[in-house]
Amino acid sequence: MKTKIIMPIIAVSFLLAHCKSEKSSIEIVPNYDEIYFDAERVDIPAKEIKDNEVNEMIKKIGASLKERVGAKITKAAVYKFAIKLYLNEDGKIDKVRFDNPSKFDFTIDTSNSVIFKSDNDVRQKILSVLENYRFKPAVKSGVNVKFSKDLVFVVKLFTDGSVKEYFPDLAAQYNEKDYLFAAEQMPSPIGGIAEIAKKIVYPEAAKQAGIEGKVFVKAYVDEKGNVVKAEIIKGIGYGCDEAAINAVNNTKFTPGVKDGKPVKTQVAVPILFKIK
Repeated sequence: MKTKIIMPIIAVSFLLAHCKSEKSSIEIVPNYDEIYFDAERVDIPAKEIKDNEVNEMIKKIGASLKERVGAKITKAAVYKFAIKLYLNEDGKIDKVRFDNPSKFDFTIDTSNSVIFKSDNDVRQKILSVLENYRFKPAVKSGVNVKFSKDLVFVVKLFTDGSVKEYFPDLAAQYNEKDYLFAAEQMPSPIGGIAEIAKKIVYPEAAKQAGIEGKVFVKAYVDEKGNVVKAEIIKGIGYGCDEAAINAVNNTKFTPGVKDGKPVKTQVAVPILFKIK
């Protein structure tokens, strides 16, 4: 009887040991794009806490790169970046992913320039800048959620020591033809034009030059009322155009409606600049 009992136990023990030895060496990495929501899956995407804060952040990255390259360059140095930011529920940057920037259309002149790659030293300098920034958290069903956000830009360092930042035409990421010119109910900023006006920072250069007038911005608004792109239809310059675009980009809209359903629409937004 004892022999009959002992033999199965030995067999099972051998089988378990054999299974453990066959554990795969392949690592399963987390799918952060499932953990961190994109703009299509939230009610309110993550936004800048202060106007033009992302632009200021990129300027600091440019200054950091200038410090690294210094007077070594004999031609303009061009750095292209496509960075995926992963934000936690407090709007702080948890993780980043450096993507291939070649999939974006950077319409800048790179003739007589050297294209620099983003090596580890460059990436560490960028991280040292990013860790000091925080965003307004994304919201879904009234609760703050994890969110992913693209940061795509070019820094060009010139031989005279000047630095210029460029942003790609992100229209390639979506089809503008999907955004209707007309709908039964067109999108409108929540809180009205006054809500956009609150976000306007009147450029000092425009104030000093006495520049006033209307800037017309075309806003591409998705089914959730998020502005996915804004561009100037008619501007007045002196930094007012950029201030208008930034304000529209940071405003939530009621979505356009057609056949009783929210739709993607494009709408013109007039913004008045008047010195008080």
